Amino acid sequence: MRWSTRQSLLWSAITGALFGVFFAAWSGIVDGQTAARAVVSGVVAGLVFGALLGLLQLREFRVQEDDGADELTFRQRRRVTRAVTRGDVPTDPVMRKATLAAARRRLRWYHDRAAWLYRICFGALLILTVISAIDDSPVLWLAVPLYAGLLAYAEWERRRLPRRIARLEA
Repeated sequence: MRWSTRQSLLWSAITGALFGVFFAAWSGIVDGQTAARAVVSGVVAGLVFGALLGLLQLREFRVQEDDGADELTFRQRRRVTRAVTRGDVPTDPVMRKATLAAARRRLRWYHDRAAWLYRICFGALLILTVISAIDDSPVLWLAVPLYAGLLAYAEWERRRLPRRIARLEA
């Protein structure tokens, strides 16, 4: 099954709208912006976030097709992604091959890009959030565990993927 541009646009619209609503509420409540300004901020943030996430999702599924997962249905692809995330080893040889390719691709991504991306971006966001929470608003302390958790998860995922690949190759 080929992941269409239409599906990617739908995904972009849904995630962008959800993020936009969250951002508008955050801008209105925490930052104390007027309702009109919060809505405009939410619309702009939602459009940007949705566009970026949709492009990433489209790229991910196109890369899966290049890895030979083109013959898989959408449900099977979700099972492959879930198997890489949870560590399940599929018994079906086609699913196992697709899961191994996805795990290798994710490990390559973590080594090539995510190592610096997560450490720098989430580390900087963590530091800036702590500074802002001390200076501006104690509500920002709620975001500190989020960034710390994302940073820890990325490092944990990078270290456990080789073990998952070994289990899939066995």
